[in-house]
Amino acid sequence: MTGYDADVVVVGFGGAGAAAALSAAEHGVEVLVVDRDTRGGNTALSGGSLRLRPDVERAARYLSTLSLDRKAAAVHRSMLDGCRDLGGWLVRLGAEIEEMNDAFVTNTLPRVLASPYPTIAGSEALGPRFRVRGRDGQSGGDAVWELLRDAVLRHPRITVRTPAVAVELVRAGQGRVDGVRLREADGVHGVRARHGVVLACGGFEYDRRLQQNYLGFSLPAFGWPGGNDGSGVRLAQGVGAALWHMTSIASVLGYQLPGLEAAVRHSMPDLGYVYVDQECARFVDETGVDFHAIPMDLLRMNPRTFRRDRMPSFLVFDEATRAAGPIADTYLTPYRDEFRWSRDNRAEIERGWIAAADTPRELASTLGLDPDALAATVERYNAGAAAGADPLGRAAADMRPLRGPFYGVALWPCLINTQGGPRRDATCRILDPGGEPIPGLYGAGELGSMWTQLYPGAGNLTEAIVTGRTAGAAAAAALAPPAGPAPATGTVTPAVTDALAAFVADLRAGDLPETALRAARRCVLDQLGCAVFGSTLPWSALVRDYVRDEGSAPRALVWGSGLRASATLAALANATAGHAFEIDDLHAGACFHPGAVTLPAATAVAETFGPLSGADWLAAVVAGYEVGARVGLALGIDHFLAGHHPQGTVGVFAAAATAARALGLDAAATADAFGIAASMSAGLMAAQEGGMVKRLHSGHAAASGVQAALLARRGFTGIKSVLEVPFGGFLSTMGGDQAKLRASVAGLGSTWEIEQVGFKAYASCATNHTSIEAVELLLARHGLAAADVARVEVHVTSDAAIHGGYEYLGREVIEAQMSLRFAVALLLTYGTVEAAHFRDGVIAREDLVALAKSVDVVGDPGIDALGEARRFTAWARIETVDGRAFRQEVDDRKGDPSRPLSDADLERKFRDLLAAAGSPHADRILRLVGDLPRLDDIAELAVLLGGEGA
Repeated sequence: MTGYDADVVVVGFGGAGAAAALSAAEHGVEVLVVDRDTRGGNTALSGGSLRLRPDVERAARYLSTLSLDRKAAAVHRSMLDGCRDLGGWLVRLGAEIEEMNDAFVTNTLPRVLASPYPTIAGSEALGPRFRVRGRDGQSGGDAVWELLRDAVLRHPRITVRTPAVAVELVRAGQGRVDGVRLREADGVHGVRARHGVVLACGGFEYDRRLQQNYLGFSLPAFGWPGGNDGSGVRLAQGVGAALWHMTSIASVLGYQLPGLEAAVRHSMPDLGYVYVDQECARFVDETGVDFHAIPMDLLRMNPRTFRRDRMPSFLVFDEATRAAGPIADTYLTPYRDEFRWSRDNRAEIERGWIAAADTPRELASTLGLDPDALAATVERYNAGAAAGADPLGRAAADMRPLRGPFYGVALWPCLINTQGGPRRDATCRILDPGGEPIPGLYGAGELGSMWTQLYPGAGNLTEAIVTGRTAGAAAAAALAPPAGPAPATGTVTPAVTDALAAFVADLRAGDLPETALRAARRCVLDQLGCAVFGSTLPWSALVRDYVRDEGSAPRALVWGSGLRASATLAALANATAGHAFEIDDLHAGACFHPGAVTLPAATAVAETFGPLSGADWLAAVVAGYEVGARVGLALGIDHFLAGHHPQGTVGVFAAAATAARALGLDAAATADAFGIAASMSAGLMAAQEGGMVKRLHSGHAAASGVQAALLARRGFTGIKSVLEVPFGGFLSTMGGDQAKLRASVAGLGSTWEIEQVGFKAYASCATNHTSIEAVELLLARHGLAAADVARVEVHVTSDAAIHGGYEYLGREVIEAQMSLRFAVALLLTYGTVEAAHFRDGVIAREDLVALAKSVDVVGDPGIDALGEARRFTAWARIETVDGRAFRQEVDDRKGDPSRPLSDADLERKFRDLLAAAGSPHADRILRLVGDLPRLDDIAELAVLLGGEGA
């Protein structure tokens, strides 16, 4: 970022603004965050509870009932979907997350109910509450805020400017918001936002005029005095935004006290209390209504007097309750560092904040109420408490007669936040009154919240972070419209395919930072070991025989054989070998093994059309990793769950990129290579349960990518803008996400997906690895053998259960390698899972098949709720024959970027694989891989891989 320019400008530095900034920066753009201060807005003062495990379908219906706003249905669904990976994202930032226990619910007065509106169907579908465990015993929103704030402040692509107040949004041609005017200490400055502006600056709790206009009254607020002053509403209105939910608020009960600008939260330590209105009548079950719902009883207008005679109401409590503990909680207020409410309430009585009297009549006189009426109400309540019956439904167990002295204080519905603001859609674009997005403008958090009057709790903070992430990603992915007239209906702006092609054509090894170079060398070493070993396997031999019979233009070596073939056929054979034994590398987010297709493509082209230097060969390999990962990320897990094997579908793009770079194609020809290769993408995931064809998917993809690049080199053209085209294009056909694709190219050349590639410690499906390790640890730590074990239960994500939890029948090696049940059976039998176990003499053994069938694999919604970043989390439970039970959880697999294998581990794996293949060239290949950027020609490496050079 230079001067006052940024890709994305975020107005507001609370939870929503921080999440928006982090999400945009994660997509590779430069972000400027502006606000008055870094106190964290309402996030820092919130209770800190989050919803991470909703039942999405039922919860969507529940929210529709709460809101009565059909226009919000897609927004509800987007937020609920965002909850599912929110926990995992927070964990990636360094959070420890815990479920809020029953004591939080049952021991709080007024109650915090799990389902605030239990009479509405689906009220429990939002799921339990969770919170971030903070430092030094923090358990509220301050723990969440410190996590987000620290992540923002240490991020190299985010700049925070305070104090800076946004006073106007700036619009460019075609009405696009492309900047903001800021008031700072030295004057007003203009800031350009190349991609867009995110408004995340809260509601209007401290604008009494807006409250009167939209609510019909004004209320005290708990937030930071001077904050949330309605500026976001005014900024949005200034560019023509529609408003919604302006009459909606979130509130709980509190006190408006002399000398304090912000309200203080009401919280009772014991049961000896009642609420009364200005006529001294009780009006609600004080302990049985959720604390977010109780204020609605105070907000009502009296239909007889047309006054709001419960604003304020009054808290009346007795001596035992006074002595039991503080009646207020200052922790969730701006005053938590200034003072704490006294433990026995005496200091507040002395300050005149709490009225005290010996009798209800005397108390009423002090509070300005009718003495006889209050005395009668207390008498009726005491009689009901003694009889265990209450006309308002208060449970007998929650009633206790009030005994003097008596105490009272005015009680108000106090604003946690307002909900209204600019209307936004499911992708957080702010809309105009016609429902059309205002280009370049996004919203998040409480400014234009989806919540209406029936607020269920633990919703605003969740929504703030989810919508912040959504808005940040959308703004990062936004591209400025091209100059000139808008494209005609049915056309596309060919930005992404062409951007990838230009990146591939221009990439040089010298462009790579040292971290990416190191990652590339590690990937190369690991993949070469996998491929050399894989070349010895039966299915690789069958493909090699096919290549020999098809033989033409024998220039490129088929690894491990000495056979030479054309570039396309050599890529077919070598990429099949590279994916031959479920031990090759993995980009988990893309569900793709990039090394198996890129290295064979680069080497086959180099041998056929070379010489090619080590630096250029490495650049070609990295180009394939980067393109393949980004296309795979755009497809996401749904592509895999629909039955496609990304190795065959995504692999053609990676191989085409590699081959195009190795051939030196320009950007236009590279784009044609993509357009040709896309029509050859194929692979069915049923291949995981039997047959040899899963290995061939990699070979077919590499051969197709090489063939596509060779045809493009001759001038053969492909589908234009093949990734984006709306009918029959790659993503539109395969089920991908255009927004994710645009976001992935936003970081092209500055973030390197090759650094997110992990390696395998076991020759088994990657989603099985954490489960394997969990069982392995249990057996080792507790000295258990198969004879000791009565039952094994493994909990994984629902996707992992589909991928590896199917019934094991012992028919094929691929079935065994993909089966989690068989992996556990191996552990129980041998104590380890090794490559040598996956052979015909072992996989069909009746005892192992029976043992595998006895293993319970559970798709666990609780793990699903942790999100994409924790997709490998698993836990195992072993019950022994003597009645003991042991549990072990593993969050990330060994070899994942979060738990990387060391260089020594990778070298050991490489040497073991070459030794198993009978290759004597481990030392020479290791030397050449280390010297890749300095090699004039990779011919020597190719010869060694081919089995020659002894």
